[in-house]
Amino acid sequence: ERPPVVVASSLGGHIAMLAALRSPSAFAGLQLVSPGGLHRPPLATRMMARAYYSERSILKRGDDDIVSNSRKIFARASEQRERLIARKLTVHRSPLRQTFARPFSRVVDDVFNHPVASRVHKLKLPVSFVHGQKDPIVPIGPCERAARRAGARFLLLADIGHLPMVEATDSFARLVFDFASEVGA
Repeated sequence: ERPPVVVASSLGGHIAMLAALRSPSAFAGLQLVSPGGLHRPPLATRMMARAYYSERSILKRGDDDIVSNSRKIFARASEQRERLIARKLTVHRSPLRQTFARPFSRVVDDVFNHPVASRVHKLKLPVSFVHGQKDPIVPIGPCERAARRAGARFLLLADIGHLPMVEATDSFARLVFDFASEVGA
């Protein structure tokens, strides 16, 4: 049986790269969507992100903050954006928030403590990088440079924010299908 093509976004992209560096044969390919850990941001940015994504801060966060920050990751208003915000609020208001906060804050720390930019060229499998042109979370430059270092394709999606799979569902599905077809999955 052939290993899967993994599509991973943001913090999940960071985790997928670490896993592929450790066990490349576990993957047929990686399609990375605005993955984290491709650069080491300035200290002030790291400290601000760690404070914002600390377990304590996540648990204290109010509904208005969830809504405001969720809206910022999209390039434009849409029905999909509002549905995602509603889901995030449901999780935020539930006991699941407790089970989410600690591991999420640890992954954020890991992105800052173990950037993969210097090792991305060691990914020994097909890789494709996808990035939204208006992504406010992950800068375009580090993603584009990582793609070059890895000898991978870099796809920039015009007028899209941090979640192309939500903002441009059909286009994104085609990209995933095309990549999976290319790698023979």
